[in-house]
Order: sequence, then C-alpha cells, then structure tokens
Amino acid sequence: MAGMGAGGATRQPRAVAWRAWLAVALWAGLILRLSGDDLSAASTSRLLGPLLRWIFPELDAQTLQTIHFIVRKAAHFLEYAVLGALAIWALRRSGTWSAGRRAGLALALVAAVAALDEGHQSRSTRRTGSPWDAGLDGAGGVAGIALATALGRRRAAPARPPGVGVIAGGRGGA
Repeated sequence: MAGMGAGGATRQPRAVAWRAWLAVALWAGLILRLSGDDLSAASTSRLLGPLLRWIFPELDAQTLQTIHFIVRKAAHFLEYAVLGALAIWALRRSGTWSAGRRAGLALALVAAVAALDEGHQSRSTRRTGSPWDAGLDGAGGVAGIALATALGRRRAAPARPPGVGVIAGGRGGA
C-alpha cells in the first residue's frame, strides 16, 4: 500500500496539514496584496461607482458613496472571516489542541495579519491604516473562527442511532 511503512501512517496527515497551512499563507498573502494602493478607495470607486450607478441609477452621489464604503468594509470583514476559518481548519489538522486553544491561536494569527495589513496601509500614500479597520478585521476573524468551530463540532458529533427522537408508533406529525 502506498504511504505505509516506517512512519508512513503520519505522511498523509502531514500532507493534509501542509496543504491547510498553504491555504492560510496564500489567503494571508492575498489580503496583504489587496492592502496596496491598487485597491484604495479612489481606485475601487472607479470600478464600483459605474456598477452601482448602473444597478441603482436613481441613487444620489452621497448614497452611492455610502454603499461603496459599506462594500469596502464588508470586504474587510469577509476577508478576515475566511482567514479565521482557514486558520481553524489548519490548526485542526496540525495538532490535538483543544477547541479553545485553536480559537486563541487562530485569533492571534488573524490579529497579526490585521496588524501587518493596517501597518502597510498606514505607510501608503493613497490608503490609511486605522485601528477601527483592525477591529473590523478582528471581528471578521472571530466570526470565521466561530463558524468553523461550530461546523467542526457538528461534523464530529456522533450520528443518532435509528429511532432516537422518534415517537413510538407514530410519524411525529399531526
């Protein structure tokens, strides 16, 4: 059998863990790449502005600017939610830590990337680093961590034996 032999039993889980960490690294790299000048508010407004005007032609400029702002902040939240979920996924495959320890480690990783991201933006000529954005990033990370942890628990829960929770002799209906 492939992968068996001296130490072969651990090769498969290590490969899975490495792939999981690669996904974390690639996603963190994407986040840091997106924090450059190319995706400043002025740049994205040139893309989103015409799209929003096409979808909502009746909206005034202030409302369109508000929608643009919300879309940008939602992107921050979602980027970090994915990062938090990927970190939980990688940590689950890398060790036997408790769920609480995994969540803490994942949150530390999210906070480190958020600090790098906002630090990078604060040195940019077209962007601004903000502690509020770092907080939003962290909130997204917490949401991703919570969701991935809940899904992981649900997946790990044992299946119910047949008949458990069913009313005897009935169909559970009216």
